[in-house]
Formats: sequence, C-alpha cells, structure tokens
Amino acid sequence: PMAWWRGMLACAFALQAAAAASPAASRVAHARARPGLKPSRISASVVEKDVLPAVDWFTGFKQSSRATQFGIGVDAIDRQVDMVSEMVGHITAYPFFRLYSVDMLASCAYMPQEFEECDLAECECLPADEDDAMQCVADRDKKEHEFALDGWSRWDMPTDVYYDLQEYPEAYTKYNGTQIWDFIHHKICFRGQAEWKRDFNRAVSGLHAAVSAHVVRSMHENGDEEMALEEYRRRIRERPGAVENLYFTAMIVINACNSASERLAAYDYCDAGVNPLVEEVLQVPLLCGGCVGAAQDRLQMHAQFQGGAGLWQGR
Repeated sequence: PMAWWRGMLACAFALQAAAAASPAASRVAHARARPGLKPSRISASVVEKDVLPAVDWFTGFKQSSRATQFGIGVDAIDRQVDMVSEMVGHITAYPFFRLYSVDMLASCAYMPQEFEECDLAECECLPADEDDAMQCVADRDKKEHEFALDGWSRWDMPTDVYYDLQEYPEAYTKYNGTQIWDFIHHKICFRGQAEWKRDFNRAVSGLHAAVSAHVVRSMHENGDEEMALEEYRRRIRERPGAVENLYFTAMIVINACNSASERLAAYDYCDAGVNPLVEEVLQVPLLCGGCVGAAQDRLQMHAQFQGGAGLWQGR
C-alpha cells in the first residue's frame, strides 16, 4: 500500500512539476500539441517574446493502436491530477507513508559499486527520531518484508533505521545519476519493437521522466531559473517520449490503485484516521473509472505472455 500511494503522489507531483518547470510559452505549446485536447489548464493569454516552437509530446501514442484511449486518459489526468495530488498528499503525511527503512550504505544488488562516501551536503540524510508510530511501522515491515507479487519480492531486509520522506522529499541534490540510468535503459530495458517490450520500456521511461520533473521543479523552486530551464529542455522537452511516457506510467499506477481498491480501503495503516481518507480518494472518477485503462489494457497480457513472463519477472 505504501508503494501504491507514494507512487501515485510521485506521478501526480511529476505531472505538475513538468508544467511548473517549463516557461509559460512552453506550457501553452504543450497544451496545443496534445492530440484532440484543449489547453484547459494552461493560460493561453500568457505571451513571451522568446516563444519556443510547439512540441508534439505524443508522437508515440499517435502510432499506437490505443491512440484514442490514450488521448482520453491524458485528458482525464489533466482535469483531475491537481485534486488527486492534494488528497493523496494528505494521506502520505501520515507516518505509515512518511517513514521508510533503507540501508543507506548498502551496495546496489543490481549494480555493485565501490563504496565512496558522498561529500555533498545536499545528499546528507539523518534518520528520523524514534516514536510509537515508527515502532508500529517497523513491526509491520518485519512481518511483511518477504512479500511476493507477480514474481517480485523485496530483497533488502528492513533495518532499524527509518528516514522521513517528508523531511527529505524528491529534490535536486547535485548527485549525478547518469551511470545508473544508462545501466537501467541499456541493461534492464528491452531491445526490439515488440509491443510487450515497448510497454515495459515506456513504464521505465515514465519513471525516469518523473524523477527528472522533480529535479527540475526543485531547481526552479530554489530560484535557479536559468538552470531549471536548461535542464527542463535537456531532461524533458528534448527527451523523446519523456512526457507521454510519464502519462503512461501514471496510468499504470492509477490502474494499480483501482485494481487493489478493496485491499487499500481495508488495510491497517497504523492510524484509524487514514482509512476514511483512502476511501474518499478511491471514489474519485480518475481512480475508479476506465478512462485511463489504455495503459493496462494489454499490460497484464504482456506480463503473462509465454515468451516474456520470465523476462518481466527477472527485470
């Protein structure tokens, strides 16, 4: 449940960040370029001298047999993302979602590297103070860490150290993750044009775009607008498929919440005040309707495909 709601919030914030980080003229161009969609959330009255040329964010969607469904999903997300983001933000403020156990000094299980202590002050993370809420979350982690879902399981054992995700939100830390992303895109993602491979790669690309949007938004909020604009162009605007794949990944997370709605509503979040909030957000049309079903339409079929199931689970 924590992963579902944190994923939902991350996608919602990233979609907002992708708009907030871009200059006003680019946001207008973004809206005009969407297939069959009106710039309802963008103020077309904003005019800048340095107007960037329009960008068609959705070239990949247009070539898909699900183009119409993707367009419906994009429109639904644009109309409801702000409301959902605010509601999920209230939910993730509770300790169950804020506190996360991780060994900050452990080596990556997929990409072992020599340990080098980071000397950037922006990277420093201090453990959260222990309290009753943390003990409840810790007991739950120790009980559930061996969960398995569709062949996936958590490799890292929960530790006694927890970090507060609200104290250390997604932000620009000056860490260069190029090597990590190159490894993910070239070693974990698939080569080839088979649709089940493209859907997997779209999801990974959307995750990358979400991280980039958070980084750029952090730069903008910290007052470094020149760097924010430069990085916005490099990481998002000029990155093929970045925006449409961000929408694709958001659709997958939304569908996951929809599919698991009964369990999410009944789950014990270590605080009785969470469940009414969860039930409320699950009633939002975006989460309970089929408007974003295109991303999941064939995804489960792809994952269960005889030639691809083992590869999906392995990656």
